[in-house]
Formats: sequence, structure tokens, C-alpha cells
Amino acid sequence: MHHKHVKLLSKTLGIKFLSSSEKYLDTPLFVKRDKTKSFQFLIDKFYTRLSNYKRTNLNGAGRTVVTKHVLSSLDVYHMSCFPFHKKITSKIDSIQRTFWWSKKNPRRATYFCSWNDIDKAADSSSWIWKGIVKGLVFLKANIVSKINDGTSTKIWSSNWLPFSNSPPVWISPNFNDYTFVSELIDVQNNNWNIGLLISLFSPDDVIKIRSLRININEKDSIMWDHTKSSAFTIKTTYNIYMNESSSVEVTSFWKKVWSLDCLPKIKFFMWKVFAQMLPVNFILMIYNPVVDDCCPLCRNDVESIIHLFFFCPIAATFGCY
Repeated sequence: MHHKHVKLLSKTLGIKFLSSSEKYLDTPLFVKRDKTKSFQFLIDKFYTRLSNYKRTNLNGAGRTVVTKHVLSSLDVYHMSCFPFHKKITSKIDSIQRTFWWSKKNPRRATYFCSWNDIDKAADSSSWIWKGIVKGLVFLKANIVSKINDGTSTKIWSSNWLPFSNSPPVWISPNFNDYTFVSELIDVQNNNWNIGLLISLFSPDDVIKIRSLRININEKDSIMWDHTKSSAFTIKTTYNIYMNESSSVEVTSFWKKVWSLDCLPKIKFFMWKVFAQMLPVNFILMIYNPVVDDCCPLCRNDVESIIHLFFFCPIAATFGCY
């Protein structure tokens, strides 16, 4: 339809033109090919909301409340309408992490604990979401890839070796040059590239890989690692999950810490103590060898967390323990 006819029709029916940036309920009606530009307004909203909180000196507990209940609520509705690009979600996570750490210069700051460890210790999500996350981690650890053409299986991050529950380990510094299993296959002979295998893997892994049959006419498939038929069953899943209790004690410990009836800032202080995140000289020296690890109060021993709270005679006079 000609644009003149469109204008005439819109004028007759009383319909206004919509721009490409039009929104409904604060959600874009038209998503461009580059989704990062379509949702840039959401990133700007995060920065605007944080500008008010940066003026106040919030402690760790306060920043956690802002991160969990204020910032996380900004993108919930939009994420329920559109699948976000990884660049957008990574940027949102980066903004929240930077605010939570409260570092003036994040690139040159010292972090005594990784973000993944913080997430494990301080997780306060709903029990439904925790179950979903644990289930996904468990499934990824117990499924294996059946190699055919190798085009969809990553060498260093997928479970594809027989009689192994983990990805293979490289022995060559050039391992980054190869990403997918298909790059290890000699397509002309429909067989493994033996010379390449020997240069990248240990002898035991080479034997395992050579035992795999290749079919370049079929795609790779996913199998369940705990049944003879390779089919997923609830019974085997339950039995394996109940036997994997390595982190139960750690989880129950943090659950007791966060369920204490005390102020949130006290809980966060206890968490820093147990997670070895207090900036005592013994920990600071790991990141900066120039730091003197001697206790500045008594000068009798190394200033570790245990010394400061249990053995320092000067700290004892202030009622620290």
C-alpha cells in the first residue's frame, strides 16, 4: 500500500502512526533486530535507580535488600515477555555485582571471595527456584553426549568420554584452537585424527576416544548416564541424587547462620568471618606481599581471624570475645 493511502486511511479511521520506539506498559511494542538497543532503556533505568542509593552509605545488608527486592524487580515483567539476549542479562548482573561490592574502582579492587561462592552462601531465593537451579545443575552433571558427527558437542565443557563423568583434560597449550569434537575427526576417512588426539589428550583419554564409533551422517545426541538404555528415568535420578550429599553439611551450616534471630548486619559480619572475607593482615598479604601480616594490636603473632577473635590479648580487653 502506498504511503499516501496509508496516511489517508489513518486520518479517516482516526488511527495514529506508531514509532519504532513505541511502548505499552513500559514494554517495547516493536523489538529491533539488535535487542540490546531495544532494551537499552532498561539498563538506563538500573543506573537511574542506583544513583539515589549511591549517595547513602548502605552496609552489606542494605545493599543486599536493594539488589534483591529493588533492582531485581525492574526487569521481571520484561523478562516474562521477551527472551533477553545474553549481553543484556550479563550487563544487568554486572551492574548489580558492582553495586553490591561497593568498590570505587571495581577493576583494580580486591575481592576476597568469588561471586559464585557468595551466591551459594547467601542464597535466599524461594525453595521452588532453588529446586529448579539444583535440578538443572544435577542434570547437566549426569548427562553425556553420544558422539556422531561431533558438530554440537564442545570438547572441553561437555561430558562425552566413555566411563567418565567430567570433560577431558588437555595436555597441550594449544587446546584453545579446538572447540568442537568434529574438529578432532578426519572427515575424509571417517575416523579420528590420531595424531591430533595424541597431541591434545592423555594416553588414557586417547584410548577412550578411539573406542567411540563415528557416524558423520548423524547428529550428536544426549544420553542419560545411569541406565543401560541411556533413557532418563525418575528412579535412577532419585537414587543418584540421594547419594550425592557432599554439600549438605555446608548448606545446612549457612541455613543456620541466615536463620539467626539478629540484625542483618550481624549476620553479614558472621558470614564474612566464616567465609574468610575480613580484611585482616594475613589475608591482605595474599593480595599484596608488601603488607606486614603481624597483628598491629599485640605484635605477638600473625593477624588472622582466629588470632584476632580468640588469642589477641589486646582485643580481649575490648570485649571482642
